[in-house]
Amino acid sequence: MKDSGRRADDFKTIGSGKIITKETMLTDFKSFHDKLEWFEEGPMDVQVYGEVAVANGTVKERRTRDGKDTSGEFVWVDLLKKRAGKWVVVASESARLKSGN
Repeated sequence: MKDSGRRADDFKTIGSGKIITKETMLTDFKSFHDKLEWFEEGPMDVQVYGEVAVANGTVKERRTRDGKDTSGEFVWVDLLKKRAGKWVVVASESARLKSGN
């Protein structure tokens, strides 16, 4: 996942067949349950609709979850909302690209 500092307190995403909140995500990182070793962002596209924006792009990352390698290349889409003058991610979704794409 990208920088959790810009995620809204009510942020949600779907992972491993369940809804993940910002609190759950931060707990996983703090407990080393989920470890992001490095990532490289690809091209990104952002479309703004007043106080709401949609961003999408790609990311390559090296990551482990529960000691298992979950590295790969992913496409993602974030829904952002402008709150108190700052853009925050309120929802996110990603999918792994198949090898060779």
